[in-house]
Amino acid sequence: MNRSVKYILYSTILGTLLLSACGKEKGIEPNKPDTPSLGFKIDSVLTVTEMPAAEMERIRLGVQFPHTDFEPTGFYLPPNGTVKLNVKQVTGTNLPKLMIGTYSRYLASGIYGGGSSDIPEVQLKEGENIISDTKGNGGLLYIRYSSFAPNSTAKVSFISGFKPVPFYVKGKTTHAEWLKMLSTLNNVPDVQLVGGSVIVVSSLAKAIEYKNEDQDAVLTKLDQMRQLENAISGLDGSSPENEPSPLRILMTQHDDPNAFMYAFLYRTAFAAAEMDKILTVKGVGTDGWGPWHEIGHLHQQHAWRWSALGEVTVNIYSLAVQRSFTPGENRLVAEKSWNLAATYLALPEADKDFNAYTNGKDALGNDIYVAKSPLKDVFARLCMFEQLRKAYGDKFYPDLHKWFRKYKVGMRDDDDRIKYFMMAACKVSGKDLTDFFKKWGLKCSTPSRTDDAYRVITELYLPKADDITTLRD
Repeated sequence: MNRSVKYILYSTILGTLLLSACGKEKGIEPNKPDTPSLGFKIDSVLTVTEMPAAEMERIRLGVQFPHTDFEPTGFYLPPNGTVKLNVKQVTGTNLPKLMIGTYSRYLASGIYGGGSSDIPEVQLKEGENIISDTKGNGGLLYIRYSSFAPNSTAKVSFISGFKPVPFYVKGKTTHAEWLKMLSTLNNVPDVQLVGGSVIVVSSLAKAIEYKNEDQDAVLTKLDQMRQLENAISGLDGSSPENEPSPLRILMTQHDDPNAFMYAFLYRTAFAAAEMDKILTVKGVGTDGWGPWHEIGHLHQQHAWRWSALGEVTVNIYSLAVQRSFTPGENRLVAEKSWNLAATYLALPEADKDFNAYTNGKDALGNDIYVAKSPLKDVFARLCMFEQLRKAYGDKFYPDLHKWFRKYKVGMRDDDDRIKYFMMAACKVSGKDLTDFFKKWGLKCSTPSRTDDAYRVITELYLPKADDITTLRD
């Protein structure tokens, strides 16, 4: 998979610590990183290639949250600092931007939001660039080099004002080098680790806590996690719209005391107490439902993610990882979700409501549900989706994702999302699933919209499906 930054840093140990050295560019003064004299020789020249814009990929994939269209540098700008760079156009006409800080990393930084306006981002020009930290927060430095028509490359030379951070690149950095970086580059708050498809940002303290882990094995496990979620998403390279995204996904530690784990634009974020889930092999491989789930949010297709499914269909991807990583475990069994689902399915059809529609609040502020027996448990709801996989095989969800990427139906509202999901599920399975969906109480917001959704299924003239509501683990 092509990547936008050629990581030539931290590649060899020579003496105390020698960072990969290249010849000095003509007209560029020697590098002067703001770091004590510790025997470092740093070459801080990055060759960067323009990548697809995150929004371009989001539209192609049909997902709600865009992936990460910026790359780490392994450098840190202290608060109120000034960094000096030199930029040279190699091909094309577009030049990159420099970002100061990591989305969601520090609550006080004010960059918990999603848009580029929330993070200091400076357009670089050819030649010398002198950039000051105007917000006074400092932070890790990133290169954002993306567009809807990527065709350019550039060389970015970091000259002065920055500090190197412990920076691990899968397949290049050795464990001995990593330990040396952690012990020597201890005047920075954060570290970066780069896998084939993920970027991990951790506090220095957490990195030191888990320093004896096999970092290559951890990053490989994270890459495998994403590959498994790509697979169930049908990203198999069978056509241009089904290519896996070349963009990585940021997985960062956060310091918000009121947050646990979450996914948002360009990233996933994790509380300090949960960083073992992305910094240890055991955490990712056997205790990693949290990151499996959060990365799943960046795979959820918006076209069939109606309001009731925000925390439901995300676990289609979590279950796919669990089946591979820990085949002896099953979250739906552990949560006794199948028992809840069976109890719900046994209710009279008129009493059921899969989406648990409400009609205002009562005097105590509690929801007033439209149906007598609404289904509110997210894992019980997940059982419906798992029954489709169990009935129609492991190709069902890859094919469903492909269908939505191919046809890109314009959705007006949740009722449209329900209708087209049911129609697409019938097309992919080759069966009329009317009885299945009705047994699950799947309805639109009004009787007329519900009738219209089921009419569309009838007009497909498919054979009736067998009863699959009894399938379970």
